[in-house]
Amino acid sequence: MAFFKCKMCGGDLDVHENVSVVECEYCGTKQTIPSMDNEKKTNLFNRANRLRISNEFDSAASVYENIIAEFPEESEAYWGRCLCKYGIEYVDDLVTARKIPTCHRTQYTSIFEDNDFELALKYTDPVAKNVYRAEADEIDRLQKAILDIAQKEEPFDVFICYKETAEDGQRTKDSVMAQDIYDALTAKGYKVFFSRITLEDKLGQEYEPYIFSALTSAKVMLAIGTKYDYYNAAWVKNEWGRFLSMMKNDKSKVLIPCYADIDAYDMPQEFRNLQGQDMSKIGFMQDLVRGIEKIIGKKNQVQNKAIELDSIANNDFNEIILRSNGEDLISRIASYGGANSNDLWPKGAITSTVNLNKYPVIVFNIFLNKKIGKKGSSNLGLVIYDDYGNVLLKNETNIAVEENYDRFSKIWILKDNDGNYVNPGYYWAVIWIDDSKAVKYKFQVTLSDEPQKHQTLSEKSEEELQEEIKQSEKKYLRVEKFFIFIFVIGLIIQILNEIFNSAPYEIVEAMPFFVVSSIAYCVLLGALKSFSTISNKDFLKKFYKSGISAYFIMALITFISELYIAQNDGNLSTESILTAAVALLITSIVILIIANFIGVIIGKIIKFFVNSFLS
Repeated sequence: MAFFKCKMCGGDLDVHENVSVVECEYCGTKQTIPSMDNEKKTNLFNRANRLRISNEFDSAASVYENIIAEFPEESEAYWGRCLCKYGIEYVDDLVTARKIPTCHRTQYTSIFEDNDFELALKYTDPVAKNVYRAEADEIDRLQKAILDIAQKEEPFDVFICYKETAEDGQRTKDSVMAQDIYDALTAKGYKVFFSRITLEDKLGQEYEPYIFSALTSAKVMLAIGTKYDYYNAAWVKNEWGRFLSMMKNDKSKVLIPCYADIDAYDMPQEFRNLQGQDMSKIGFMQDLVRGIEKIIGKKNQVQNKAIELDSIANNDFNEIILRSNGEDLISRIASYGGANSNDLWPKGAITSTVNLNKYPVIVFNIFLNKKIGKKGSSNLGLVIYDDYGNVLLKNETNIAVEENYDRFSKIWILKDNDGNYVNPGYYWAVIWIDDSKAVKYKFQVTLSDEPQKHQTLSEKSEEELQEEIKQSEKKYLRVEKFFIFIFVIGLIIQILNEIFNSAPYEIVEAMPFFVVSSIAYCVLLGALKSFSTISNKDFLKKFYKSGISAYFIMALITFISELYIAQNDGNLSTESILTAAVALLITSIVILIIANFIGVIIGKIIKFFVNSFLS
């Protein structure tokens, strides 16, 4: 028998050999445990779990990695490292009184796709697998809820990382200095995350969605510190540690250590290669603001010129470069001005110019070349660049999909409830789905009622295109009915002529009639092709179903019957009929081709005048 600490509450567990799942008698949590066959392993697990419970996730992860190095088939070590990766803390649920997970390190990747989770399942028994999957389900639901909130938040320019409260419960010097920096940057027009102010209206809510959104969108982090211990406080280290990890994948992000009352060499070793700022120096604030302006650009100017892709450094359009070889999945992007962040498919006109005075949100409708073709989830990515090529927002969202999905929607909040808004000017949106090729889309944010530009075909939604086709067909249906009416009257006249005219036609009378009928028919067909918005194949089907073909057939039957009558009367020999038939066939083919071509030209001429009349 060995004693092992509960990974939820830290209480002692009574563990027996060959048992992979136990229940804690203190918190009542059913949980997985490692194999208790080695005292050193047990001590390492207890240490790692203690650190993780204290939210020292990086330190805990290092211990789990030591366990994996020595015991590579220990599933619980992989699961522990997975919990650290997602910053999972188990807290008391006030309703159920059970331990539930909270997430302090949100990831875009689902826990079910995490390699450590897969290895944990690989090296454990069926009983423990069920427990792992149940815990992962809760974490996954928590992750999705956080990401759903985070994607609706307005992007930040700067994230201020600092320790708010000292050991005695009083406000720290770091907090006061951080607020001075916050005031200076906001006065310059920057959107700054400063928890003391930014989160003050979020009381009673989970902070993680808003912290995660700010960390992912901010281009600059200012790490404030006046004591070594403050830099290494659990929550402070959690923030700058996450930002450093993001910097590995996003080279546009910059972390600036801002220190006072300590030596630069006493800062965390992770800052060793970073250019810091001494807050005790005269002119520090001016130097800091000027440095941020160089990184992000000035925020109090209205930009009036559009940018071209070639004018932006390649590292600023990273997603375009990284995803240039992906599947060409996205066919077009259309944008709308939106009234709120919950309406992903707004009604109204498509426009690439959004007036802030009317719309606080811009909505991007993304249309695919084909159906997504899978059931489960897809990753929808969005990066927003300003006129300088600065990244204002980088967001990836896992969304549930069905096989028949062929369009997606994404929003960017332009103006929040506090009255903060993005600067007027030109912007780029870069969008991708899963591993597809990234597509860029240019739009403009304005404060005035500027006239909308004429929409191109590629900017119009599928519904609008279909509606235009329907209206076009209705418009020209009257013309088609007119021609049908005339030829039906002709058909009736021909039938009456055959019934009441007992004198047989001579072949010289029948041939001209057939030729004229054929020419008229082909001219009509060509003309109607010019009016139609549908394909020739579909048009022919529609045309023949209309009954016009009946007149053509009647003309042919009339000619054949006249030949038969002439033969019976002895006016023609069999050889003469065959010769006439061959000559007529060749002549008819030539006439059909020429008449059809002439009909198309005539139809275009008629169409010009009809359009003027119908409009």
